Amino acid sequence: RELKKQGSTTKDGKDIVPDVKSTAYTQLRWLCSREFDALRRDKAALVGRFGITIFLNVLFGLIFNGAADKDDSINSNFGDHFGALTMVTISSMFGAAQPTLLAFPSQ
Repeated sequence: RELKKQGSTTKDGKDIVPDVKSTAYTQLRWLCSREFDALRRDKAALVGRFGITIFLNVLFGLIFNGAADKDDSINSNFGDHFGALTMVTISSMFGAAQPTLLAFPSQ
């Protein structure tokens, strides 16, 4: 017995969303192929993404250079260490979301 969501058919009883006739692997393959084609076509966006990521990581590396080499029993050293870890974590989260955010204006 198949359950239908309310509003998933038109007034004459036809399905709005057609049945899927391909496997999840086939769909994933086509999506990946489309994304790689978009990357090859838009070289400026690809270079921009890598450039921003490299620049920010080098900047954070220079700011927090040697922060982990200090004794954490001193409060100011612990603050440096915690700040470095926090910035790396935030940078990782924004780095993961950055490609999506950069793709919105072009679409």
